[in-house]
Amino acid sequence: MNEGLWTVVFSSGGIAGGGIIYLANGRALGGDSQYFYRGSYVYDSKASTFQATVEVIAFVSGAVTVFGMPISRSEEHTSELQSLRH
Repeated sequence: MNEGLWTVVFSSGGIAGGGIIYLANGRALGGDSQYFYRGSYVYDSKASTFQATVEVIAFVSGAVTVFGMPISRSEEHTSELQSLRH
């Protein structure tokens, strides 16, 4: 996996949103028009799996996620990558 600047796409129930994230040395930093993200990731090249734990922090009052709910404080999310395209 190449470290660097990536685009991300989030989707739920037919609604999608996107942002950018910078991945380097196990650290993840990024954001979109309402949130910034910071956290860590692990890439297993043998299994071709990517797992990230990211804290999502709203910087816009009343920000709503693609999941249809606001995040009024920081929340931590862990997920596995569905597809990897650079």
